[in-house]
Amino acid sequence: MEDEKTGMTAPAAGEAAVTEKQPDELEALREENRRLKTEREREERFRNAAQALCALFPGCDTASLPEEVMADYEKGVPLDAAYALWDRKRAVRESAQRESDRINAEASTGEIAGDGQGDGSFTLDEIRRMPRSEVRRCLDRICRSLENGRDRH
Repeated sequence: MEDEKTGMTAPAAGEAAVTEKQPDELEALREENRRLKTEREREERFRNAAQALCALFPGCDTASLPEEVMADYEKGVPLDAAYALWDRKRAVRESAQRESDRINAEASTGEIAGDGQGDGSFTLDEIRRMPRSEVRRCLDRICRSLENGRDRH
């Protein structure tokens, strides 16, 4: 039986439909193949770059690179250069923090310890101004102060 629109018989029309579909499917497969090939090449480039990075920075863990490094690498910066820049910035930050800590330690009067009462000693003037209830409460510390000669005025 012949199709009025195409002038083909039913089996020939079916074959034509399959033939029309095949180029689209074939092109889709080719596109997928190109995408996979590009992905493999990108992974291979990263593996090579990671090996070079490990040669330059032996302690580097390429499985957990900082986001900043990976972002630079994705922008086209060589992996070893991106990591070296990140490592340098990290070292500068740590050095600045150590310097700040050193300056603060020099300016500090010391660690806070105990109950905020200093070394626990009293001067004679402090003892004289204490009410009797506080003298009774702090009697041990008062005695130690007097024994240690803490007669500060």
